[in-house]
Amino acid sequence: MLELTGSPSSGKTTIKKILDTFYRRCGFRVAVPLEGAEAIRHISRKTHLYNVRTGIYALKNLIDYSVSGNYDLVIFDRCLFDAFGWMRYWYERGDIDEARMVMLQQFFTSPQWLCLIDAAFVIVADPETVESREQEINILDEDGETTNSNNILRLIRIFGGMQKEFFAKGAPMQFIDTSDLPKREMARVVLGQTLDLLEAAHGNR
Repeated sequence: MLELTGSPSSGKTTIKKILDTFYRRCGFRVAVPLEGAEAIRHISRKTHLYNVRTGIYALKNLIDYSVSGNYDLVIFDRCLFDAFGWMRYWYERGDIDEARMVMLQQFFTSPQWLCLIDAAFVIVADPETVESREQEINILDEDGETTNSNNILRLIRIFGGMQKEFFAKGAPMQFIDTSDLPKREMARVVLGQTLDLLEAAHGNR
C-alpha cells in the first residue's frame, strides 16, 4: 500500500501513472484507486468537509484493498496522511478549531488502519513550478482555491512538517521536492524504494 500526498500540481498524478505502468510491465498486480478528488464532486472544496469526505473515501478503499489479496501493489493518490495534512490547513485558515482538527487527525491516523500503509511520499513543488504546470492544463487565468502562491507555500510547510513528524515516529515517509525534476526523474526517486518493498514481500518472484 503506497500513498502519494503533498501540495497541488507537484507531480503526484504523473508519478502514479509512471509507477503503475512500470510495475505492471514488471509482472506485478497493480491497483490504482480513483482519487477522492475525482469521486467527490458534490461538496465544495472551500470547506474542510471536502477533505473529510475524500479522506473517508480513501479510508474505505484502503480497508477494502487490504483484505482483497488480489494485488501486489496499490497506489493511492492521496489517502490518510493527506487528510491529516489538510485538517491542519483548514485549522490555519480558521475553518475549524484546534479541538476539531486534532479529533479528525487522530481519526485518520488511527493505528488500526494507518499500519496498512507500507510507504508514503510527500510530493511538493514551489509556487513558480505549480503556476507553470497549471498553465499547461488550465484555460482559465485565475488561480484555483489552493493553487495561489500563498496557499502553496502554506501547504509545503504543513506537509513538510507532517513528514518530519511521522518520520521521527518511524513511519516510512519520504519528502520529495519536484520543482527541478523532469517527469521521469520524479518517478525514479520513488521507484527504487517501492521496488525494495515489493521484493521484500515477494522474494525473487
